Amino acid sequence: MTMKNRHIIRLNNCVTIAVWLTNLNPSRFYPPREFSMVIITVPSRFGLVAYRVTSQRSRLRSLHLGTFRISWGDPEVPENSRVISDHFLQRVEAFTQRMWGNQAAHERFESSCARWLLGLLRRELGHDFFDHDRLHLVMEKVVALLHSD
Repeated sequence: MTMKNRHIIRLNNCVTIAVWLTNLNPSRFYPPREFSMVIITVPSRFGLVAYRVTSQRSRLRSLHLGTFRISWGDPEVPENSRVISDHFLQRVEAFTQRMWGNQAAHERFESSCARWLLGLLRRELGHDFFDHDRLHLVMEKVVALLHSD
C-alpha cells in the first residue's frame, strides 16, 4: 500500500499533525475501504513523543481503530543535555493554553475541542473522512501528549 494525499498541519510550531488519506486497493480489499493515518508529535522536556492513530472505513461505516505510541528521548538524560530549550517548552505551554482556553474547556474537550480539530482537519484537508469517533480518539492522544512530560 502506498501512502498518498499526505497533509501536514503545524500548530504553533510545536505540535505537528501529519495525515495520510488513501483508498485501499479494491482488488486486495473487499469491501472497498478508505484508510487514514494520523501522526501527532509533541515535544516534551526529554525528547519528542508521537502517537500514530490509524483507522479504516468501508461503505458500511464500520471503524477499525488502532493506536501506537512512539517515543524519542531518554528520561535519564542529564539536565544540561536537553535538546529542547525552556523557551520552546514555553511555546508548547502557550499553545496548550490557547487550545483549551481554560480548565473548563479542557474538561469539555470531547465536544468543543474535538469539534475545533474536526473543523480544522476538514478545512485543511478538504475531506470528510474524519468523524467524531476518530476525532475523539485523536483528541485523547493530543490531550495525553500536551499534558505529559
